[in-house]
Formats: sequence, C-alpha cells, structure tokens
Amino acid sequence: MLATPETQRSAVMQQADSISMVVDLAALRKNYATLQKMIGPNIHIIPSIKGDGYGIGAAEAAGEFAAVGAYSVATGSIDDALAIRNSGNDMRIHMFPGALPGAMPLYYEHKLTPSIYNDEFAQAASAAAKSKWGVFIKVDAGFGRLGVPIDEAKDFILKTAALPNLFIEGVFTHLPFGGDEAGREWATQTTKRFDALLEDLEKAGLNIPITQCVASTGTLHGIQKQTRCNAVSVGHLLFGGLGREPLGAEKTSDLVPAITRVSARLIHIRRHKQAGTIGGGGKISVAAGTVTGTLPIGLHEGYRAAAAGKTSYVLVHGRRAPVYFVSQEYMAVDLTEVPNVKLGDEVCLFGKDQGEHISIEEVANWQGQAPLHIVMNMNKRFPIRFIDSAK
Repeated sequence: MLATPETQRSAVMQQADSISMVVDLAALRKNYATLQKMIGPNIHIIPSIKGDGYGIGAAEAAGEFAAVGAYSVATGSIDDALAIRNSGNDMRIHMFPGALPGAMPLYYEHKLTPSIYNDEFAQAASAAAKSKWGVFIKVDAGFGRLGVPIDEAKDFILKTAALPNLFIEGVFTHLPFGGDEAGREWATQTTKRFDALLEDLEKAGLNIPITQCVASTGTLHGIQKQTRCNAVSVGHLLFGGLGREPLGAEKTSDLVPAITRVSARLIHIRRHKQAGTIGGGGKISVAAGTVTGTLPIGLHEGYRAAAAGKTSYVLVHGRRAPVYFVSQEYMAVDLTEVPNVKLGDEVCLFGKDQGEHISIEEVANWQGQAPLHIVMNMNKRFPIRFIDSAK
C-alpha cells in the first residue's frame, strides 16, 4: 500500500508546512522475514501495531503484514482497528485490553478478537456473539498489569470455554524485561509456569490454537525456543528495533527502521555580523560570523531539547550541525560549518543525507529518552510519505 490521497500534499502545502516523514513499507516485510528466520517457520507471528502502527499508520502497517501472511495483527485501539477495516483489510485483528465490556457488540460486528480476562468480559462477549466467536484469554503470569492471575487461569479458561457461542482461540501473557540477566531469568522461569498452565488445559481436553508469551525482548534472547508456545507478538523489532537492541546495534542489525527520514526545510538564516547572545534569557553566546538557521519543528512536533551535558545534531548538506535550542514550534541550529546553505534547504533530523546518517537511537540518546518515545512523540504531527524500496 503506497501513499494515500491524504499524504499527497500539493506543492503549495509543502511550502506552507515543510516538515516530512518518510516511511519505507519494504522495511516491514524485510523485518518480518528476518524475524521468521529467528524463531523458525512453524511459529506464528502476530505483529503488534500499537500506537497507530508505531507512528506510521495502523492500516498501512496491517496491509503489509497481511501481504506476508501474518496470523493476525494486534492493537489496543479501536480507532486503529476500524482504520484497518475501513481500508478493506479483513485479516484477523487481536484486540489487546483497553475497552469495557459494553464494547463487545462493536467488536463482534467488525470481526475483532477480544481479550477476555474476567467474568464481566466473558459474559458480555458471549451475549454479543451470534455464532461461534474466537476470543483470546489474557493471563497475568507475573507482570501484574492485566489478566486473570495464573493460579486462577485454568478454572477461568475452562469456564469461559463452556459459555455459549465462544471458543478459546488463544491464550497469551506478557513478560517484558530490560534484557538484563535478572530479567531474563525471571522471564524464563515465568515462561515455565505459563507452559505448565497450557499443559494442564490440554490434559483437561481443551485444544488452544494460539499460545503466546514472548514479545520483542524475549525473541532477541531466545526465550521462544524454550517454550511450547506457538506464536510471538512482536512490535519493536518489526518496526526496526526501536531500542530493543543496544545502542550501536542499529548500524549492523538485519532489522531496518521503517521510518527512514524525518526532515524540514530552513525557513530563516541569519549571519551574525558581530558577537552576541541568543536563546531564552540570552544564555547562548555566538561569535561574529556565526550562521544560525531556524526550522519549523519544536516541542509541538515532538522534538525535545538535548539532555543536560549532551548536544543534538541535524544533517545539512551531509554535515552534522549542532542544535542550539528547541522551543514550542521551532528549533535553532548552527550552520556555520555548512557551506552554501540557503533558504529552503532540507535539514534531516534523523535518516541518511549524502552519506552521513543519524539514527533514531542516537536522537534518543541525545534527548535522554527511549527510541520508542521519539517515534511516539512525533507520530501525529508529521505528514507521511510512503515509499516501497523493494519496488
């Protein structure tokens, strides 16, 4: 799926609002193939497309994952789910927890797979269904956020399976950890408890088509190979890593970022004829001959100032230029070392420019944030241009 009419902005609009985000849809398919090799051909992949497809558009992301044969996609947003349906995509959509029981008729109408984790949801789903409706049971195996407690899960699942018009299509849990040894050991031991639950359900005569306990970090640490579960639900890795790998790994990883470039054009250039100060309160000194530039990107667009003791950079004509400061809707950059710069020149916040490259991970490091936060901060403001480098 390539650019939609909404993303095809006129030349006049590009002059009025020069910011841009470029998304390579081929990256999603490539990362999906890489992930399938990591986990093996017999494991189902359920791409998590939370946060409007990690900022690139839920419908566009789901279209690519449907094309490569994903079992389903997963989101907690009804807006994301309806956008997928309105795009003409009838693939399975697993709804993460996020709704109230009264939403079950809407879920059933649009063929969405709900997450069930208490009696209220189970009864509401059974009442809404007009024929057999597959549901996923969310188990809390130790994270403590959502789900039926694992010690109570067997009885709850068997009781839910006996309700009219429902069948247990999947049982899943979420075991996030930071990649450290203690976290990995916790996830490994908790996975064993989840596997034991699945074995007990099987002995009770319940055949569950989809079982899942591993997400991005668990996949990287090989936990999927230690469990009897037959599916993974992965988001970060499919969209390019987004911090699940160590800083620097993005330079060598087989995973490629879906967002390939974020940029804007210079709307003002000033050549300082004498030394002075700039910035709030005049706290930044500039020498005579300094060249500063202004971009129409600031806090409103999700870009944040550098953390204390760090400096952010942008790319202009393939050169790194320091960022002086960030305000609500603008940022000022140092163009002194960039030759032949002129009004309207493109400035790259992250991505490639004439052989130089700034990664999302670098920007996150400068700002003292996680790469996911960078994407989520910027995902609503930027007009997206979709490309497909494989075509």
